[in-house]
Amino acid sequence: MACGPGLYKPTREKKLAAVNSYRNILKFLLPPEPAYQNGHLSHNDLHNENIFVNPDHPTQITGIIDWQSVQIAPLFDQRLDASFLDYSGLEIGDDLARPKLTPDFDSLSKDQQSAALRLWQDHSLMVAWRRLVKKENPAQYGAIMLGETTAGNLLSLAKRLYTIGEAHFTALLLDLRDEWDSMPLVRSKRASFPFHFTDADVAKMKAEMEKAERGIRIMQYTKSEFGELWPEKGLVGHEQYEEVKLELRAAKVKLIEHLKLSSSDAEEFELYWPFDS
Repeated sequence: MACGPGLYKPTREKKLAAVNSYRNILKFLLPPEPAYQNGHLSHNDLHNENIFVNPDHPTQITGIIDWQSVQIAPLFDQRLDASFLDYSGLEIGDDLARPKLTPDFDSLSKDQQSAALRLWQDHSLMVAWRRLVKKENPAQYGAIMLGETTAGNLLSLAKRLYTIGEAHFTALLLDLRDEWDSMPLVRSKRASFPFHFTDADVAKMKAEMEKAERGIRIMQYTKSEFGELWPEKGLVGHEQYEEVKLELRAAKVKLIEHLKLSSSDAEEFELYWPFDS
């Protein structure tokens, strides 16, 4: 995400506050069902480059590599949808009906039809995957559904509090407050919600999340503009190094102009810019 003036500004204090909040609610977030808490062995990085197939029979898997990321962990702490799906569409939830193309598909331009078709294909593949999981491994499917709840989202975001997660994590505490009395362990222990938020606190939490969202959208747009030149995880091919540095410098200038930053704010934005220019 892009950070700095006009956008979200991560600080040590914000991250520590989120960690302390997590410690106060963790026992209430954990699913009570043993099937979700028992240890499971899982390969959490099954993307296309880690799966080898027979070129003559593409559905025949001949090998899987990159086992160093394998762990034994509870189901709710695993990657439950395979990486090779690379799905970034709307949340599916428990709706496993066969997706349909948009009703106005025939009236769209060719480019719009191509985009709509790609979304429909991705959605269809994801639904097919979820149907298979629900049939073959109900516990995994249940854990996927748990991941789409407020408690599940908080458990997931907590793993990224030291990167980009604290603004969204903190804002989700507002949803948790509204759902608190319906949570199983809360009911059994008659526990009170451990935080008190004033109207000013709520406004600030929502504003921080909106700034973080804007920073994510800006970085996603920048990434889409770069295409294959984007330095994924900070890495770029040797032959493209100088070209990418020039493009990143230009992107930084473009963002500063887009955000209409003053000279002092522009200097601060430079401090948050994640790439070496």
